[in-house]
This record gives sequence, C-alpha cells and structure tokens, in this order.
Amino acid sequence: VGLSLASPAKDHVDDGDGIYRTREGGAWYAFTQFESTDARQAFPTFDEPSFKVPWQLTLHVPKGLVALSNTPVQSERDDANGMHTVTFQQTRPLPSYLVAFCVGPFDLVDAGKTKGGVPVRVVVPKGRGAEAAYAAKVSAELLDREEVYFGSPYPYGKLDLVAVPVFNAGAMENAGLITFRLSAILVKPAEIDQDWRERYAVTAAHEMAHQWFGDLVTLAWWDDTWLNESFASW
Repeated sequence: VGLSLASPAKDHVDDGDGIYRTREGGAWYAFTQFESTDARQAFPTFDEPSFKVPWQLTLHVPKGLVALSNTPVQSERDDANGMHTVTFQQTRPLPSYLVAFCVGPFDLVDAGKTKGGVPVRVVVPKGRGAEAAYAAKVSAELLDREEVYFGSPYPYGKLDLVAVPVFNAGAMENAGLITFRLSAILVKPAEIDQDWRERYAVTAAHEMAHQWFGDLVTLAWWDDTWLNESFASW
C-alpha cells in the first residue's frame, strides 16, 4: 500500500471510512476504518467476517513518519525519493474488517507491559503526549485483568491505543491496534476526575474484550453483531 500525505489544495478531511486522511495541529495523518465492509476500498478482498486469513502488510510511506499496524514491525528500509518501506509481522487469521494501519508524525507514549510481557503504547498526534498520561498509567493493568477474567492470554503480540482526530465511531477493536476518538482517550491532567476515569475504563475494557470476543473468535455474519457487542460489554 502506498500512502501520500501531501497537503491538498484545501484543508480536506476524508469521510472516515476505508483509508482516509485528516489534519491535526498542522500535520496530516492517515488512518483506516474498515468495519463493516470498507476494507474493499483499500485492497481486493472477500470483505466478509467469515473469511479469516493471516495478513502480511507492507507500507510505503514518507520518510520520517511513524507507520503502525496490527502487528510489530518485522523490517524497514529507506528508499529513494524520500520514501520508507515498513513490513509488519504476519498476523493471526483475521477478517478484513479488523485489519488496520495508521501513518503520521505520531508521539508514542510508553504504557509499559502486561504481566505476560505484552508491550502497550498510547499513540497520539504530535505534541499531545501529556494528555495520554492517564491511559498510559492504567491500560496495561486493564489488559492484565481481562486475561485473568477470561482465563486466556491476550492473543496478539502488542497493543497500541491510537487517538484519532476524525473518527465516525467512538472506538474500534482492530486486533492489536485499537482506535479511539480523541475525547475517549486523551484528557488534560487538570481535567481528570472520577467520571472521566470510569468512562475511559468502560470504553477501553470493552474494546480490549473484543480482542477475544470478535477478534480471536469472530462472528460468522453481521446478524450476530449484537452477540459480539454484548460479550464485550458484559
């Protein structure tokens, strides 16, 4: 997949589906939102939940930008014409709607590791790392608690929690790369109160639960979405 983040003639923001581009703090970012059937905007695919296969993604991006996907980076190299190639590790079998990637001048906020050694990060637009402090403090512990609750290890190699400036949903459970609306994960330290802590915990725990119910075990067709969401909320 080749991505261009060159500034258009006007400050255009795409519609938030498929692969789209948005501007934050004067910089351009690219994100994906494939649920339910928008992965076909990115690549030819059987874009249905029952088709689960391993994916191997390679992104060609402008040099100096951060590229992230469902899995850790396998290799990367600088190319001609100011470009950079990033190849990610192969995923576990996933339906196309759970494949995800993002590119931009992100700040990566270390959120530690789970007791099982899974690295967790909060991925934010450049310059907004201070607003990720609370999510960075508690997210690995939330994932630890879910492992205990489910009696099953977290099924993916890492977890990135991505703050997205333009996002039609509140959050999305992409395997290993959960995306959130900015207001659902970022908060100024002076504005943290008990209500905000509880809202973040509910949202993050729901999306983390989907890593098991929805990602590891996937509905056969969209008429069972109610069950997928009910398990995660429970």
